[in-house]
Amino acid sequence: MYKTKGVILFSPTRTIIKDHISDPCWCIVQLDDEFSKYYQYVCKKIYNNIKLQTPKWGPHITVIRNEFLGENYDWKSLDRKEIEVVYNNKIENNGKHYWMPIINNEIYYEIRNNMGIFTEPEFNFHLTFGVTT
Repeated sequence: MYKTKGVILFSPTRTIIKDHISDPCWCIVQLDDEFSKYYQYVCKKIYNNIKLQTPKWGPHITVIRNEFLGENYDWKSLDRKEIEVVYNNKIENNGKHYWMPIINNEIYYEIRNNMGIFTEPEFNFHLTFGVTT
């Protein structure tokens, strides 16, 4: 079990795209870019020099994936709040995306519930740090 810090962002801006496009109806927890660089280096050593690039929002956990937030929910009270991220450093991938499992899922469900979303997320909560080029 490993710990780091992340920042909650609603309608995050894609950092890789030069036009800096914002994605409404999304919420992520963004980590420092150095986190991504470190685990991309680890993957390069483990997976025969595989080259990974940083995801469009940097290393992140997707909490809300293009789901409608009601107008009565105070998302601004959580926006840019720093939280603790607890993860397992077992690297997983689907051939394109590279991630690690999240251990403290309760906080992400709490964010979803506070925004009026009571359904399960499309994917289990995980920390994405790399994408194949």
